Amino acid sequence: MSKLRNNMIYQSVYQVLAVCVPLITSPYLSRVLGAEGLGIYSYYHSIVNYFILFALLGVTTYGMRAIAQSNGKEEVSKTFFSVYYFQLISSFATLFVYILFVVLFIKDGVGRVVSWIHIFYLLGECVNINWLFFGLEKYKTTVIRNIIIKILTVASIFLFVRQKDDVVIYILVLSLGVFVSNAVLWFKLGDCLMRVKVTWADVKQHIKPNVLLFIPALASSVYHIMDKTMLGMFSDIENSGYYYNADKLLNIPLTVIVGCSNVFMSRVCALVSQNKTDEVRKTQNEAANMGMCIIAAIAFGVCAVAKEFVPWFFGAGYDPCISLIKYFALIVILKTISTNTRSVFLIPEGNDKSYAKSITYGALINLVANYVLIATLDMGALGATLATLIAEFMVVVFQIVFMQKASRKICVNQLMKSMIYLVFGVVMMVVVWLIPLNFSGLFVKIVIEIAIGAVVYLTQCIILWRLRPSYLPDMIGDILKKFKLV
Repeated sequence: MSKLRNNMIYQSVYQVLAVCVPLITSPYLSRVLGAEGLGIYSYYHSIVNYFILFALLGVTTYGMRAIAQSNGKEEVSKTFFSVYYFQLISSFATLFVYILFVVLFIKDGVGRVVSWIHIFYLLGECVNINWLFFGLEKYKTTVIRNIIIKILTVASIFLFVRQKDDVVIYILVLSLGVFVSNAVLWFKLGDCLMRVKVTWADVKQHIKPNVLLFIPALASSVYHIMDKTMLGMFSDIENSGYYYNADKLLNIPLTVIVGCSNVFMSRVCALVSQNKTDEVRKTQNEAANMGMCIIAAIAFGVCAVAKEFVPWFFGAGYDPCISLIKYFALIVILKTISTNTRSVFLIPEGNDKSYAKSITYGALINLVANYVLIATLDMGALGATLATLIAEFMVVVFQIVFMQKASRKICVNQLMKSMIYLVFGVVMMVVVWLIPLNFSGLFVKIVIEIAIGAVVYLTQCIILWRLRPSYLPDMIGDILKKFKLV
């Protein structure tokens, strides 16, 4: 457990930085680039994301699990090179297709420039071997690298993005940051690998499981990327900008959850391969409780202060983001449930088909909902948000049903018990709304609302943890015990 705790600390340090970077840059970019500039980035980035999916296929998830279940340096090395050669083939093939796509189909001047710059994102995925270090549970290596690159990226944004027309520079800074961040990991390979002989037969055995995990990744993109693409096609650029800001803000806490889920996933995969059932269930319970405890506080907290936060944070002209943020709060809660279900329940225990089905069904629902709400009813950003909400809800329903059918009732029970934190979040939100605060300054009012919400939420949690210690995540408990709160 100490190794898991250390990895969680490293990952948490990086995720705190990941949270701080958008909080620092978003207000600046919203004012400098405006909704139109952010909309341009959102639309063309959504397009390159489809190619990124085909470049990686299912390598990110499959590679992490395969490495976690490998024993000894020689086996790890053989697994890595055989999986990576497959990744390299798919990456270069996708890069070639992307170049053809830009040459043949992107005619707009700014769009073409932006599309060429996005090639660095694809090159970054060609050299992306994060999955190796995640599978080996070497999170310190990736955290230190990411912290340095994030700091340099933020500094570059403030130095070089100074006016509305600098959207091209902004995209260049981000894409180069991704490429450099992934490339520098190759200097660390000598510490954990050795030279081994890899044949085509070794590579070929990874194709089928990779493709199986690619299916849900592709389906998931329909409602993670397609909404932005369809907004750019059927609505105006300003709506894309509103959606981008709301999505970016609420995906900050989701980034924390995904990072923590990756830590838990590599641990559970290793425990499953060792047939340590009791430790598997304990780690799964820890992941479910910790994920819901964090996301319920943040999601409902953002809902509680959205009316004051949006004009203070983004500036004037972003009022449509207020209602979008409230719906996105529900979306990230559902995404947290589905992410934890995927990372610590379905994939580690080999239920790849159940995961693939749930995501595919959700994607089809989202595709239809997006077309109806955006293209037919012309609801713009709100339509895209509602379509995503419907899809995420159905994915969670499908995953729970599949776990029940797979005789994983204990897993379903663990998930359902963690929902108590959602009740605490609602109570916190209502209390913040009901307490009258008469302050002329938005910042002062936001700070007081956050303080009130934190006290209300933490009080409920402490009462629960004293009555039911099994709900208390170990890593949170270690902190609270120092202050004698539990």
